[in-house]
Amino acid sequence: MKILLTGYEPFGGETINPSWEAVKLLQGKKIGGASVAVVQMPVVWNEIDEAFITAIQQHQPDVMVCVGQSGGRNAVAIERIAVNKANGKDNKEVEKVEAAIKEDGPQAYFSTLPIVEMNKAVCEAGVPCYISNSAGLYLCNYIFYAVRHYTEINKLNLKAGFVHIPYIPEQVAVKQRPSKFPSMDLRLVVKALEKMIEVISSA
Repeated sequence: MKILLTGYEPFGGETINPSWEAVKLLQGKKIGGASVAVVQMPVVWNEIDEAFITAIQQHQPDVMVCVGQSGGRNAVAIERIAVNKANGKDNKEVEKVEAAIKEDGPQAYFSTLPIVEMNKAVCEAGVPCYISNSAGLYLCNYIFYAVRHYTEINKLNLKAGFVHIPYIPEQVAVKQRPSKFPSMDLRLVVKALEKMIEVISSA
């Protein structure tokens, strides 16, 4: 089995993005019955489709797990659902306001990952984790929805979903009021992803 992990470039004035810092540590690893490839995604509305389609075509994965930062969350969040709506300004100052991600798409797509089992394994490994019912309306939700739409319209046998992770301490330490922002050590984030991959590879 081949699993493709994606993480994002920094955005919102940050110099790092923990999603990329985490997934790049798993590049080329064998975890459970899976081999792992990783690709960085742009935080740019008009570039992300080409980026993930190229990655899928290049790596031909069986499973795709997209990972993104969600500052303010205090645990790893496995997303259940992506909605056909986009809001926010990207790294090139392009803004979407209540825009449809795909005009011909349904209102929402569900993850096709074994999210209940993934959540259980991560929690049992001692890493705070939960199943979230909202991936927001920014580019994290966008890639989740767009990848699922791509797999559906092209009838691909590709399971896909999304995972949000908190800030890491290095990001919080430089903020004006660090005590306001929860964070998680990068090693715990990587451990959570490894446990998820073990579950996926045995499903």
